[in-house]
Amino acid sequence: AAVREAVLAGPAAIGLLPAAWPHEDLTLILLGVRLPVLVLQGAKDAIVPWTQASSLHEELNARGRNQDTVTIYPTGGHGFLFWDDPELHGQAELADADDARERMSDFLELRAGIAKR
Repeated sequence: AAVREAVLAGPAAIGLLPAAWPHEDLTLILLGVRLPVLVLQGAKDAIVPWTQASSLHEELNARGRNQDTVTIYPTGGHGFLFWDDPELHGQAELADADDARERMSDFLELRAGIAKR
């Protein structure tokens, strides 16, 4: 119940969540969402295991939800979308972050009508 409330409350409630969301809770919540789902997951995320995104992707596909997008980035860690400093991250990490930002932008433009800058 706490995970569901935090998801519905949005980013303001992120501090209320445990280090990693229980897989079953998150999957059940997202399967109940009727809107398209976008998951951009880093394979090197030490907080949320990439296997959660992989399992979610399999479950969404099994339910015929072809409007959802799940992408797992091999070099991404937790919060990798915000990586943009070449002094802190390698070329492959920065390329994954750039690609993830582009996919997010495309998704928002297509699904929510938010135009790219």
